[in-house]
Amino acid sequence: MKDNENTSVSVSLATLARHISETPRGELKALRAAFERQISSIEARLEPSAFRPAIDATVKIISGAFDERIEGLAVALDTSRAQLAELQDQLKCSQEEARELAAERLELQRKLKDVAEAKSVVETQYQQLVTASQQLTDGLSRALHAQREQVRTVTAPVPKRSESADNASTESAAPLKRTPSVAPPAASVASANKKPLHFSQPARDAKRVKIRQGTHVSVDGIPGELVDLSLGGAQAILRQMVKPNQLVRLVLPTPVGQLVCRARIVWVVYEQPGTSLSVYRMGVKFSDVDTKAVEDFMRDFGQESLPESSTRQA
Repeated sequence: MKDNENTSVSVSLATLARHISETPRGELKALRAAFERQISSIEARLEPSAFRPAIDATVKIISGAFDERIEGLAVALDTSRAQLAELQDQLKCSQEEARELAAERLELQRKLKDVAEAKSVVETQYQQLVTASQQLTDGLSRALHAQREQVRTVTAPVPKRSESADNASTESAAPLKRTPSVAPPAASVASANKKPLHFSQPARDAKRVKIRQGTHVSVDGIPGELVDLSLGGAQAILRQMVKPNQLVRLVLPTPVGQLVCRARIVWVVYEQPGTSLSVYRMGVKFSDVDTKAVEDFMRDFGQESLPESSTRQA
């Protein structure tokens, strides 16, 4: 009986061992089969024929995008070419305008040169006219003064009515002598027709004081610099032109205000110093002035007394 039991136990153990050894083998076979199926599926997916539609669609999309991009670049290139042609036309027009402007500039420079030469000629002629006017004014003044002196010399005094009867009878018995009338010279008549200048004082003053440099003066609102001063007139340098025989109003600055003098311009001379600015040197004769104020001004602003012959008098 024990042998039978041992035999059955041995059979059971062999069956168990066979079962244990066959189970992993079955599972391994199943896993191998599943793995092979997966590999086959993957290989099937990797076949070119399977991805051909997707590849064709992708290639078509990419090709369409490239075509659109190329068309856009072609349109932009055509636009750039048109703009370049337009810019070239504008450049040609600008070059033509530049040549025309250069020609106009040369013409304007030539005209400016002609105007400068004409200005120089006119200034020279004006200087000559000023000199002639001054000489004419001086001649008329001398002629008028000579006429007055001649008339004062040849005019006989009127006899007094209180003379004695003897003198009267003697004069009545003697032949009557008439003083010959003196006809005015032709130059005097001409000077009377041209209305010469009349001044209340002689043409030259005994004392003339040089004024300190930088002393300003205003002649009818025209700024200038005072050169010298006397009780009868003054000399100044102006930046603007004035005319001889012109009544003006001089304003001189003083420490307490202003000194206003009324005068007549006697002479004007055009000058051009070392700088490019032109000036006009002029002399005036006072017609209405405060003598005390002028003396105070000469004392306050005077630099030195000038002799009569060293300065051109007004």
